[in-house]
Amino acid sequence: MTNYKLVAAEEVRADDKSVDRMLSYFERKTQGARLARRSDVNPSELKDFLPEICFFSLVYDEEGAVSDAIVRLEGTSATSFYGEFTDQSVRNHPSPEVSERILTAARKTVENRCPFFSEAASLSEGKDNLMAKALYVPMAEDGIHIDRLFIYIRLFQQIGL
Repeated sequence: MTNYKLVAAEEVRADDKSVDRMLSYFERKTQGARLARRSDVNPSELKDFLPEICFFSLVYDEEGAVSDAIVRLEGTSATSFYGEFTDQSVRNHPSPEVSERILTAARKTVENRCPFFSEAASLSEGKDNLMAKALYVPMAEDGIHIDRLFIYIRLFQQIGL
């Protein structure tokens, strides 16, 4: 995957105020003692982030590895960039590279049971001057088995392309 970076969110936290703010939000909700639940997310507390928030439910294969992700909620910024994918597999995206980046980030987040941060230059036709940065936060309704991801995605215009 060209022009793609995936790191533990803690590695970018000090340099990215939005990532720090989002991670702090989840730490307050969970006291750092458990994975977040869907009920921990209160939209009225995240009003300025709502256009950039997505929820994905995860699909696991027989070996217990993430095999797919279904978009359950897609913020308006994500919709304008990727298109409307609510209730669809991320594999339905016309760019296999975009799908694979999302699934790679999902797998890494599940494997490590902690938030991950991705940064990708868009290689989609007509959108190659945009960059996407996303924070993936694991969530588990039962506190143990990660069943969904909270994604905070930001899009940036790249200068000089």
